[in-house]
Amino acid sequence: MNTYKKKTVAIVIGLVLTSGGVLAGCQSKQSDTAETSSRRTSSFSASKISSVSSSKSDANEFSSNSDSSSNSTSDSSDSASSLISSSTEASSVNSSVKKSRSVDSEQNFSPETMSFNQIQNGDFSSLTGTWVETATASNHHPDAPGVQWTQDPSELTSTLTVDNQKISDGFVTLEGNKLFQKNEEPLHMKYSLRDGFVTADLSDDNAINWSIDFYPQGVTGPTNMNNGVTDDTSKNRIVFWTSNNCYTEYFVQQ
Repeated sequence: MNTYKKKTVAIVIGLVLTSGGVLAGCQSKQSDTAETSSRRTSSFSASKISSVSSSKSDANEFSSNSDSSSNSTSDSSDSASSLISSSTEASSVNSSVKKSRSVDSEQNFSPETMSFNQIQNGDFSSLTGTWVETATASNHHPDAPGVQWTQDPSELTSTLTVDNQKISDGFVTLEGNKLFQKNEEPLHMKYSLRDGFVTADLSDDNAINWSIDFYPQGVTGPTNMNNGVTDDTSKNRIVFWTSNNCYTEYFVQQ
């Protein structure tokens, strides 16, 4: 009986201990599970926070880049606008210059003006028209020293003819950069722009030298006139000169 009771007590105690161990083990696993779950939750939360922070950082960076890009775009737009404005102003200036040149070109073809550029290139189309010899000069007068000017009709015997390519006083002919004389080899001429007029003279000195001056209206011509002869600055003039007795022919465009 005592032995049976002892066994019964032992069995009961064993069952109690076994049950406590199982409960203790489950509790430990549940605790581990809860801790693990808590860690996972904490890890997830930290990850989420990190992700959110990263997203905010990216968003801020994107915003910053967007602002920078916007500013850059704005600066580029301002620069482009400035360039367009400058280009427009340049085009306006170029247009004005071209228009001015066009007007000058039209004036060059007017019968009342001379085109220096054309003359220096052997184009005399701006000089065509009627020309009249109104005075001559020379220093061969025995009763008067030096160059003497005259408007004596008996001395006004030359006729000036002008076409697009040549000019002639009846004795010499200027064609391009050559001066032709009767029965003589052509002489080479050079053109020079002087103070308001153009001169064509010999490229090299010769036994007898020549020059032809082109004076537009408004520009003073020969300054050595005397004997009551005056320079008609209201008209275009062409003056032939030769070193042979300083003979000079003064032609006025009508």
